[in-house]
Amino acid sequence: MYGSTRYDVRMHQHTRGGARLKAWIRNNGKTQEWVAERIGTHQTNVSAWILGRPVPLEAAIAIRRITKIPVEDWIVPAQTRKARSVPESSTDMTSEQAEAS
Repeated sequence: MYGSTRYDVRMHQHTRGGARLKAWIRNNGKTQEWVAERIGTHQTNVSAWILGRPVPLEAAIAIRRITKIPVEDWIVPAQTRKARSVPESSTDMTSEQAEAS
């Protein structure tokens, strides 16, 4: 199951939640391990979330309980992809485009 998914680093977008959690930890004299213990996970997960990995809803809610960082700050906005212009038929192509395809 996991082997069929292509790893794409662009999937890991920084969120406001990650930046705010990093600042909260620093400003409150806590550690990633401290946060992890309070929400029942590993420090490596907290680190990954700060760096932009997806955060499970349950974890976002638990983080909100101790830090007051809104759950919405963990949501990555949908990316819009620039659509490639593809001719509908070969008659729409220039001679150079036809030769290249």
